[in-house]
Amino acid sequence: MRNLFSMEPLKKIIVEQVVRAERDMFGAPGSEKRAAVVDSTAGMIDIPLVPNFIEMPIKRAVIGYLVDKAVEKLNLLVGYMGFSKLNLREGDAEKIAAVVEAPIDAAIDTVPATPGRDIDDRLAALYEKYGIEAEPDFSEEDGAATPAPVAPSPARADENWDRAIAFVFLWEGGYVNHPADRGGETNMGITAATLAAAHAKGIVGHNVVRNLTRDEAARIYKINYWDNYGWGNIAWPACLALLDATVHHGGGGMARLAQRTCNDMGAALAVDGKWGPLTRAAVGKYSPDAEFSRLFLEKRRDFFDAIIKNNPSQEVFRNGWYRRIGDLAKEIGVRGPV
Repeated sequence: MRNLFSMEPLKKIIVEQVVRAERDMFGAPGSEKRAAVVDSTAGMIDIPLVPNFIEMPIKRAVIGYLVDKAVEKLNLLVGYMGFSKLNLREGDAEKIAAVVEAPIDAAIDTVPATPGRDIDDRLAALYEKYGIEAEPDFSEEDGAATPAPVAPSPARADENWDRAIAFVFLWEGGYVNHPADRGGETNMGITAATLAAAHAKGIVGHNVVRNLTRDEAARIYKINYWDNYGWGNIAWPACLALLDATVHHGGGGMARLAQRTCNDMGAALAVDGKWGPLTRAAVGKYSPDAEFSRLFLEKRRDFFDAIIKNNPSQEVFRNGWYRRIGDLAKEIGVRGPV
């Protein structure tokens, strides 16, 4: 055993052990994973000059506390879900260990939302299964150049934004903390993690979900969603369909839906959840066609069905999700898929 009852090395070991347990014990109850991490970590460290019958209870209590804190911070990075496919890059464990005991605000300020390609890929995989939210990925796909879509006039772009955000707010109402919602508490569709990240970037002046105002939510959506993805350069009604999906599913989920839609229309994109130039160019090419918006809603319906199939607890949201697609189809002017 190693004399590692120094907190920083211990925290790093625990982060690594938690990730390993999540991968190796995928599907097991959280309590079993926690016990396994406590047992394995306790066997790796030694408290000098302390008898074992005293040492072991102390170790297990400290390790258990740090395991809970490590899980909290790791969940923060992957959208409050499991992380069975998360591969920590060199240095990632140290970054997370440094804020294991920090308040969540400090964790967000210290640890990047997407600390590496491995975590990006995990977030994309979680999109596919759960529809959770993550930071935008603007990676280059094969280094291809990006033919920019024809931009509408500024007045038209502003009008489209006003219409699009009005629809979003019809469905992203006030404060909600539904026990079956894996995203945790939200306000007007803004999760705690999204708000905290926006606060860290100076977009809003606080990080209290319950206190979020409509203007603050709109500012987050405008900067991090509409402007970041260039939806002002996409014609109506596709810009609405794309914004609403970005709000509801995050950038990776939206990108997968767009990639599948474009592929049905003749593209040959990898469905990887990356918002790179090939995907942007394909969306710019196909989105003016009304068929794009219709197919996009169809893919979104299929996505909802997959979420419920993989996670029956989400059945409670089916009717609301279907109504949202139906209303979106009416607003867009296409026949709804449900």
